[in-house]
Amino acid sequence: MASMLIMLQIVSFLDLLSIGLIVPQLTNHARQLGLNFFHIGMIGALYSACQTISAPIIGSLSDIRGTKPIFLLCLGICSFSYVWLGITSSIIIFMMLRGILGIFKQIQLLVKAVIAENCNDTNEQGVLYGKLIAIAGLGMSVGPVVSGHVIEAYPTNGFTILSCVVGAVFAVNIGFIYSIPFKCKDKKEIPKGEAVTHTLLQSMGNTLKESVNEFYKVDWPIFWDVFVYKMLMALTMGLYFSNFALFLKTEHDVSPKSIGYMVAFQGVIGASSNLLIRHINKLYKVDTDYSKRIFHIFLIITLSLVGLASVPEAYMYIVFLVPKSVCLSIARVVLLEMTTSRGNPDQKGAIMGVSNSVKSLTGVITPIISGVVTQYLGIRYAFYVAACFNGIGTVLSYCNLKKPKTKKEKIK
Repeated sequence: MASMLIMLQIVSFLDLLSIGLIVPQLTNHARQLGLNFFHIGMIGALYSACQTISAPIIGSLSDIRGTKPIFLLCLGICSFSYVWLGITSSIIIFMMLRGILGIFKQIQLLVKAVIAENCNDTNEQGVLYGKLIAIAGLGMSVGPVVSGHVIEAYPTNGFTILSCVVGAVFAVNIGFIYSIPFKCKDKKEIPKGEAVTHTLLQSMGNTLKESVNEFYKVDWPIFWDVFVYKMLMALTMGLYFSNFALFLKTEHDVSPKSIGYMVAFQGVIGASSNLLIRHINKLYKVDTDYSKRIFHIFLIITLSLVGLASVPEAYMYIVFLVPKSVCLSIARVVLLEMTTSRGNPDQKGAIMGVSNSVKSLTGVITPIISGVVTQYLGIRYAFYVAACFNGIGTVLSYCNLKKPKTKKEKIK
């Protein structure tokens, strides 16, 4: 199990490294192909929609045919698609490849499936997932720095070089997954005369029914505000992260290399903030329902976004970047604690399921909003719209903060 975990950590790190290499450069490359911001937003929505739809399908296929062959299939298709993505100059093929990658780029999902298959202790699973997240976050920090250097050194064909490197990374991951000794209990027994397609559709149908049932299990009068907070925060950060690299380049003429370092800087600030969460909680000892913390978080992020959009110089951008990154990192923890502290412990699974659905929905909506705003108003206004979404969260959290304490205690 120890050697398997090391290999899975390497696979997870390389997967997130490849994302860090290619994703920050996608918008600029799409613009060079002739796509406008609206089309780029639609392609982003297509990718997110394919991710959302394909996740249960890939999961069902791994149950039916075994995790290892499905894992290898996904890695192989991703490797080929990323290389082709960097070579093609056709807009149609570019869009098709993004859709294909949306379907088969489920590496983190499959890594978690492998852990679940080989580790029955739920507490140990949580520890293993935490280790994977930590080492994968390192890949997301290193990738943009490397890609920035490559794009600056090779402005004409830098994206092609990065795509080929990413394709090679996925090929390396194929070797790691192939060498992992999976458990024999990989395939589900399919009754004679029953087609794989029928079994897959049945499994997908059951997954869909379970997803719908999750919504009915949630006690909405207690949890509605938490899910609204999650949705607003996801919309805000989706708008910011999908536009900040292009914003820095167009508005402040920041080089790709410097943008890469700023991405890494945000990651370091976020990781450091997580280490301080205990000390921050000590400042809010009487804030048992998290209402004051979430209000302060929304308020600071809103002001930071307005500042980021308004600064005349790039060095001033960093001044507002620090509080935004700190509060965003803390917000993830606070929203998770708000979610788990309410309601019946038996509903935890349903609540987490709905949280994932909210995340998936905003992943589809955000690129469309971003594309429309950037195309018709300008890239600076994407930050202002993000601040507006966050401002709604500020007002809502302030209203909840001002509710009578007895009522909040009753809810809790």
